[in-house]
Amino acid sequence: MIFLARDETVRWRQAGETVLAGELMPGRRPEGVRQALLPHFHFYAGILLVNAGRGGEAVSWFREGGCRETAGNRANHSFADFMERHGGTLRVPEAVFADPRPYLPFTAVPVIREARERLVVRMCLSLPDIAAPVRFTDIGCGDGSLTVAALRGLRDAGRIGEIDVVTLVDPSPSMLELATATVKAAFPGSCVMPLQGRFQDVCADLPECDVALAAISIHHMPREERRIHLERLAPRIGHIILFELNADHDTPELNSPELAVSIYQSYGAMIEVIHAQDAPRELKEGCVDRFFLAEAITILTQPRGKRGDYHMLRSQWQEHLAETLGPDFSCLAEFTDCVTDSSELITLHYGRG
Repeated sequence: MIFLARDETVRWRQAGETVLAGELMPGRRPEGVRQALLPHFHFYAGILLVNAGRGGEAVSWFREGGCRETAGNRANHSFADFMERHGGTLRVPEAVFADPRPYLPFTAVPVIREARERLVVRMCLSLPDIAAPVRFTDIGCGDGSLTVAALRGLRDAGRIGEIDVVTLVDPSPSMLELATATVKAAFPGSCVMPLQGRFQDVCADLPECDVALAAISIHHMPREERRIHLERLAPRIGHIILFELNADHDTPELNSPELAVSIYQSYGAMIEVIHAQDAPRELKEGCVDRFFLAEAITILTQPRGKRGDYHMLRSQWQEHLAETLGPDFSCLAEFTDCVTDSSELITLHYGRG
């Protein structure tokens, strides 16, 4: 993952001002911008222009930046293509996951599928044996496939025996319906409790559980808001497994170079692997538009407090969980489940004792 030095950030901001003033055209390398980061800078310039209401100029910067992109990242190209298909704007056309189908190519991507498999293996390594029938909560369960894989893996490894209650949480009604059916079919003798809503909306209603899994699901609020809900959750859980994107999308302000560079790397890499999938074009396009781009657009065009996502860096998550869960919890494991030149998925396990 690439970061900007403090003096680079200053120079990027100055160069961004020249872009907005019309004094710097696409294709030119501003003073103080590394040659390797020209695609990143073009992306930053495009976002500045989008937020200034100058969509046509933004597309020109994205298109020129796309010509300089190397294999493994096509963020500039994807943003330009999206804007040209949506009237020159970066408005998200619908709610994320209103239809669960665009989510499915994401779970089928080899790098994501393998990362989820590693997550299950590592849960089996770090969790202790739970003798009583297990109570399991999946916060942000998606289609339920990871819930089933985790419980089957834990049972096969001897970490759990009978499965008592599985609580499923997801804001999407259609996704929650699919997950409920999937988990009930896999564990017909267990009680499956669906809770429709965001984590912050249903946290007070979550029952006590032995293990809570939060897989790419509790980053939808700034850390100060999340802290309140994690503090409420802590007395009712034995262990929490966090599976998250290691990225810097919480504290950087709107229109900052740091935010643009982080989004360019993390989302651009994932968009590339989606497009590389052997799947129908309309399904891949739907996954990119209504999942990845929908998230990235809200982060890049909304001020902090109104964004939809607040991914944090590994060190920030560690500090955050230690503070919010309290002294009864310790970090029992941390893993890297997927890593590329520009993105990383991590697992953190905090448990009592």
